Amino acid sequence: MLRGELLTALALFGHDLTTNEASKRFNVFLHDRNTPLLPPDIRKVRNQDVVFGLAVSGGGCEIAWKWLKDNWDHIFKTWGTGHLITRFICSIVSPFSSDKKVKAVEEFFTTRKKPSFSRTLKQSIERVHINANWVRSIQKEEDLAWAVEEVPNQGRIGAAPAPDSHPAGFVDPLEESVLHRRNQS
Repeated sequence: MLRGELLTALALFGHDLTTNEASKRFNVFLHDRNTPLLPPDIRKVRNQDVVFGLAVSGGGCEIAWKWLKDNWDHIFKTWGTGHLITRFICSIVSPFSSDKKVKAVEEFFTTRKKPSFSRTLKQSIERVHINANWVRSIQKEEDLAWAVEEVPNQGRIGAAPAPDSHPAGFVDPLEESVLHRRNQS
């Protein structure tokens, strides 16, 4: 798994250490855009791009969604016919992963649908359905809770070399732990 995907999955599943660290770094960034807590290549952010960063984590998704709803009139007046409005909708709506959220999104946009973003909205809602199905299937995995707890404990997030760069005979400790655990069952 890639580092970003793993951190996103941990955030989506509400892993407290991950979401707390992400929130801490984001809040520091809001007050000091030159903070060393973030790599230099992501410190230069346009004001409208901040919302895209919020949409990554579970709590951030809710903040971005609230921001979109609270500021919809201004957002639509400013970016209503351009590409940016579709990016806002896609980036804020697509990360959700529950049928309950689909209903909330559909309810909000019932009186706000416009041809300029109707296709993007439909695709974003379809993505939420796909995400909800994925979450339900992953929650059925027997080793999920254990793996979520084990990965941060190994201190390996982002530290492991690419699989093709492992020396011959290398056994990934996490894979080995999962296999060992399954063999004990």
